[in-house]
This record gives sequence, C-alpha cells and structure tokens, in this order.
Amino acid sequence: MGCGTLPAVTGAQSPPPGGPALVTSRSGSVPAWFEATVEALGYDLVATLSVDEPKHGRYNLPPGLVDRLTDRIRETGAVFLGIDERLHPGQVVDLETALPSVATRDRRGVVWRRLGGVAAECLSLRDCRIERRRAARAERDSADQSPEGGGGRVAHLDRREQELRTSLDRRRQEARERVGAAYDGVDARVTVVGPPTAPTTALWAALTGETGDANGPFRPAGPTTAVTTAGPHEIALTDTPGLVEGLPDWYTGAVPATLAAVEHARAVLVVGSSGTVGPLCRAVDDRFEADTIPAVPPAGPATVAGRETVDVTDTVAVRGRLAAVLPSSRVELSLPYGDDTQALVSWLHDQTTVQDNSYDQRVTLTVALSTDRVADLERRVAAVDGECERVD
Repeated sequence: MGCGTLPAVTGAQSPPPGGPALVTSRSGSVPAWFEATVEALGYDLVATLSVDEPKHGRYNLPPGLVDRLTDRIRETGAVFLGIDERLHPGQVVDLETALPSVATRDRRGVVWRRLGGVAAECLSLRDCRIERRRAARAERDSADQSPEGGGGRVAHLDRREQELRTSLDRRRQEARERVGAAYDGVDARVTVVGPPTAPTTALWAALTGETGDANGPFRPAGPTTAVTTAGPHEIALTDTPGLVEGLPDWYTGAVPATLAAVEHARAVLVVGSSGTVGPLCRAVDDRFEADTIPAVPPAGPATVAGRETVDVTDTVAVRGRLAAVLPSSRVELSLPYGDDTQALVSWLHDQTTVQDNSYDQRVTLTVALSTDRVADLERRVAAVDGECERVD
C-alpha cells in the first residue's frame, strides 16, 4: 500500500452525520459550551453523565462511569459520545473496546471538528495516531506477524503521521503569515475575544456595520476583520472564535490565525459574563502585550481583573475606551491659503478628527490623530509651507 492516501479510518472514529449523543465528564460537571458544541456538530444531546472522581489510567474515566455509559448508550441508541476530558490514543482504543459501538471524541476532538481549517488537520493527525494504536494492537493480537516487525499497516500509518505533521506545520505558518501581512495601513489592530459562546460577533457587527457568523459556539470559525473607527483612529477590528479557558496548547496550536490576530493587536476586547471575563483577561495578559478591555453585560461589575469594564451593548462607550487606550496626539496647524492647502484640509477632515478650525490671515486647525501618523502629517504640512506643533 502506498503512503500517499490513508484508507478510511475504521472503528468508532468515523462519526455519522447526526443522531442521539451523550456527553460525559469525570470532573464533576460539563460546561455548557461543550454541550452546545456537540449539538452544533449536528447531534441531539439526550443525556449528560458526570461524576467527580479521579482519572483512571486505562480510560481516563472511572470504571463505574464507563458502566453507566454502556447502559445509556444501549437505552438511547446514542451514536456519538463527547468526553469533556483529554484521552490519549490508547485510552480511546481501550474505551472503544469497553463500550458498545459509538463514535467517541474527547474535548480536543469535539472542538477541532467544530472549528475546521487548521484544527481539522489537528484532528486528522490525532485520528491517524489512534488508528495506528488500533493497528498495532491488532497485529500484536494476531499470530500472523509481519516480517518487518511493525507490520505493513503500522508502517504506513507512521509515514502518514509524518506527512500530516509536515502539512500541519506548513498550514500553521501560512495562517500566521496571512494575518501578519493584512491590514498594515490602519492605525491599529483590535481583536475581539471571548469564551466559546460569548457574543463577540454581536459587538463586532455593531462596531463595523458588517454581518458576522454568530451561529453557535466557536463562530466565526476563523478571524474575520473589517475596518472601523475609534476616535481619531482607523482600526482593523477582528472577530475570533471562542477561546478555551486557560489557552491550552492543544487549542492554541489549532488556531494559529486567531493567535496571530491577538499577537498583532494593540488592544483586545474581552467579551463575556462577569464570571468568565476575568480569567480570560488574565490568560491574555499573561501571553500577549495588548491592552485588555473587559466588555460585560449592562448589569456586570464595574471592574474585572483590576480593569474598568465597559458595557458590551454600548458601542459609543466601547469606541471611547478604545480611543483612550490607543496612542493619539493633538496637533495645531497653521497653513497658508492656496490650492495645496485646500487639498490638505480636505485630507485632514477625512483622515483625522478636526477639533477646531478658523480662517483668518492663515488657516488654523487643531486635529487629533494616531500618534503613529504624526510624522506623516508633519511631512504633509511642510510640503505646503505650513507649521504644526504637538500640544498634548
């Protein structure tokens, strides 16, 4: 068998397009966003089973919970099991053996499948590793061993795994580079983040006038950007999929474009409830350099994580907070009359905030603009034989 195309994955890792689903956890509870994500995959969630017990080495789920899951799968006819834990490939294979026939995904698999894109490649790599574990176990259990020692299928899956890793590394790099090269003509980049079900898209749409994808958790599936303004600043505002609490490596490695959008941002709007915004603000602060602005519902707290909050439904207030954290300057201009000055004044009204102006012996204006653009303004003023002075 050649190494270019992997045969269809066998066993319970090929989920059907819909049907009854169960969700489980050994950590005491299952977050609502995880249940919503399973439903967003097209399944009908019929039951959630959770216990608060230590992990079990063989399944990462206690045996008593596995027995309960077996009964519920048979009772409900469930075709999908979402596990709000991390399972290594051997645990997945062991669990498949212990349970009736059912498609299983751990937390990573559920999220990656929902996100698609680079995350889908992460899922393909994981499925390849699981299939290799199945194949290795089947070969160990078989009396007919391959003369190669590892068996033809295991060797093929080893090659396929390396191909997938190489492809994944390339896709990650390409995604980061695309984000880094985009929107370099604006005054600043601002990124909107939140937990998986936070209304980031509603805020993004209200600020940009665009229509976004808010259809369930982890939407939009990738960064979505439009240009808008905040005070004197022209900003590229980017909506992102939900961020998983704590920003675990398995998640950040699956969303390189989202990570790049936050890395390039001058400010980050963190949207969510009072209980979720604080931990996410701290996670962003720990990893990135941007100023974080917690955006909470109208009845939310005045401060979160040591920062003043802003009403997520008040776009005027949000623009004001962004303008306050983005560096701006006030400049007084004195210009001679002439056609070139007229063209410059028109440009000033388009590209800056004109706070005052008068037309006496000379044209005088006071404007506010991004600090990064002051040098460009000074060159334009000098070109018409004018004078300018920063007054901030």
